[in-house]
Amino acid sequence: LGEIRGSALAFTDSGDESQLQLFRQHSQYISDAAEHLRKLTADNARQQERLNELESLSKNYVAQLQSSAQSTETPASVSPSKSAAIRSLDSQESQVNGVLRRMDQEEIRLLNQRLSNWNREFWRTTGVLALALFVALGALAYNFRLLSREIVRTQDSERSQRENVRSSRALSARILDLQDAERRR
Repeated sequence: LGEIRGSALAFTDSGDESQLQLFRQHSQYISDAAEHLRKLTADNARQQERLNELESLSKNYVAQLQSSAQSTETPASVSPSKSAAIRSLDSQESQVNGVLRRMDQEEIRLLNQRLSNWNREFWRTTGVLALALFVALGALAYNFRLLSREIVRTQDSERSQRENVRSSRALSARILDLQDAERRR
């Protein structure tokens, strides 16, 4: 708005057509920016209302600038109507700035709310993942303990079987010795 106002005043003061062209470019930029903002805030009805208000104010502002730029008064003369128009422009510019400030505050509030939600979800997910990791490590340790017990039990069983085999051989040898001794008698 400051640039469009500067272009309009420069055209009024100098009559330079390039300033009028800049004025038109800035007017188009304001329209494009409003459309872009409308797309960005499509999910927020309150921002859409403020955008409608902003669009109305900016159109009035541009129209008033355009009419003052096309006035035929000389730059040296400052009539009461021209000073009233300048005060009106200042008033409209402050209204536009107020709407923009409220929109910005709303967007900051929404951003902070979304960041707060994201932060809460992040910590919740982190907690769940940490708990899952703890449970997995616990299950791994428990499984390792069970495997260690199984190894010890298997080793004891093998040792017991070896002792049984030795005892069996010794018993078989003893039986054979006794049978041999019995036959010899």
